[in-house]
This record gives sequence, structure tokens and C-alpha cells, in this order.
Amino acid sequence: MDNINFFKRTLIVCPHTDDGEINCGGTISKLIESGAEVTVLALSHIYGKLDLSGEFVTSMKLLGVKDYFIGNFTTRYFERDRQEILQSLYDIRNEFDTIFFSDPDDHNSDHSTVGFECLRAFKNHNLIAYGSPFNSLHLKENYFCELSAEHLLKKIDAIKCYKSQSHRTY
Repeated sequence: MDNINFFKRTLIVCPHTDDGEINCGGTISKLIESGAEVTVLALSHIYGKLDLSGEFVTSMKLLGVKDYFIGNFTTRYFERDRQEILQSLYDIRNEFDTIFFSDPDDHNSDHSTVGFECLRAFKNHNLIAYGSPFNSLHLKENYFCELSAEHLLKKIDAIKCYKSQSHRTY
């Protein structure tokens, strides 16, 4: 994070509770270590009958994230709720400088909806879209954050907080 002012007030927007850790957990760790104010917003926390909010909170604490929020949008219905999602993002747009968000080309409809709504809500911000290799035929990487082994291990430990999702291949 050569220019910490670019990342001073950073928002990580996650469609689901584990998306931030999976896609940029190491970067979150590095940003916090560099002195950035990092806020994580997970827009949904229910997966089927599972409530993942407890695992999310544990993961955020492990990464050192002090400001995190959990929304109540319904998984797999983000397209239906896109206007409400846009409004919730629009309401906080002036609190942040840099926004990390899911790639609008992601094949998961919740991820792509959030990606498009972030582009609309935060069009005057520094924008960095993160990709999910398992949800895309191709990635268009144009920003890389060099991580230390410690940052990568924190990311792995944060993902491990989701014990209910341990059966997943990622």
C-alpha cells in the first residue's frame, strides 16, 4: 500500500458474509496494518437455513476489522432488490474514498448485482473490483497487492472461521 492516502477510508462491499475474506482477506489485513480505516459491509448473512453472522464477526475480529456491518438482503434475490441495495450504498457513499466490490461480470447473480450497483453508487470514488476465480470464465486483473506470508495466513485463518462452509472447495 504505497499510497496509504488512496486507501485511507476503505469500504469492502461483500454480497455474502465470506466474500470479503475469500477475495481480499489478505489485502484487508495489509490495509489495516498500513493504517487504513477499513469497513466491511456484508449485504446478506443467511445461506439456506444457516445464519453466518457469528462466523463473519469472528472472522472480522481475526482480521482486525473494527467497523463491519451486516445487511438483511436475501441471498439469491439481489436482482429483485437491486434498488434497495443501491439506496443502501448511496446512503454511505460520502464516508469512503476507496471501494472494493465484486466484479460485475461475476457469474453469481448476487455478486454481479452488487458489482453493478457499486459502480452506480460510487462512480466518483476509487474503485477496485475483486474477482472470484470459481465464478468467472476469465479474470481481468489490473490491480495487484503484494502480500506477505503473514497477510496470506491471516486470510486463510479468516476463511477457516466459516466452519459451516468448510465443505466448500475454495
